Amino acid sequence: MQKGGVAKTTNACHLAAALGDAGHRVLLWDVDENYGATKVFSVPNEGFWTTMDLLSEEAAVDDVILAFDDAELDIELPPNVDFIPSSRSLRNVNTILAAKDQFFNPNDVLKPPLEQLKQLGRYEFIIIDTGPHASTTTRSAYMVSDYFVLSLIPEKQAVDSLPDALQDIGNARRPGRNPDLYLLGLIVSCMDRRRTLAKRYEEAIGERFKQANQEPVKFETTVSTAAAIDKAYHQGKTLIQVEPTHKVSEQYRALAREVVQRITRHEAEKAAQRGAQDAVTSAPTPSAPTPSEATRAGVIANA
Repeated sequence: MQKGGVAKTTNACHLAAALGDAGHRVLLWDVDENYGATKVFSVPNEGFWTTMDLLSEEAAVDDVILAFDDAELDIELPPNVDFIPSSRSLRNVNTILAAKDQFFNPNDVLKPPLEQLKQLGRYEFIIIDTGPHASTTTRSAYMVSDYFVLSLIPEKQAVDSLPDALQDIGNARRPGRNPDLYLLGLIVSCMDRRRTLAKRYEEAIGERFKQANQEPVKFETTVSTAAAIDKAYHQGKTLIQVEPTHKVSEQYRALAREVVQRITRHEAEKAAQRGAQDAVTSAPTPSAPTPSEATRAGVIANA
């Protein structure tokens, strides 16, 4: 597992905001027992249903979703981005669910609610913000997601943990688990180009870690460090909402475009493979679904 403090939640919130800014319908789902994304949007600890209520079936899917266009909410979410908050109670998820069903499978805890979320047909992207440790919800996120995005900062301890994170993804892909899980890319953020060592780490990451087709795992867009992000958080908002023309806001928009491009390309490659297989049996060749035609469950994780 990777260490915490690699800007995972910042990337999840801002990627969701950037996709929403581009007109995509997004659900950001906080499944972190430290509820980082929930804190970003200043969602109160009381008065709202959370992920724990959804997993324990104390609340329905529509009960837990905070809609960006709900005028009654005293919370300002990014345009086109709905949100499911988390809470500290998620630390007791195993105890609570085992009390209801002693045969429950921890790796499947996110599967039923995710299927319900997909059936709503509202979202092009579902971004799951996981915790930095091997919690029940983090492991389940590996099992239920289509895509995985890793977050990294250009520091030695974070870079040294990357091989372990890649091995975790490989383990999740084993038969009987989630063999179709696809590593979409690696976000390098909190980049200070004035630091020579940081630039060397960035270059090394791009050269060392490759996809199966030898393309870099790292996204081309690198996100700079910015004190303005923390200032935006004090307002319960992302930087894109507070300073839409800020350099880092533009970087997250560029990153969102890369995410869409990589998903579209991967779906086209899968469709071509299916077409080649179908050609053997003379079956019709399916076309690749665009992000707007199929709900994606993307995990934004340092897990």
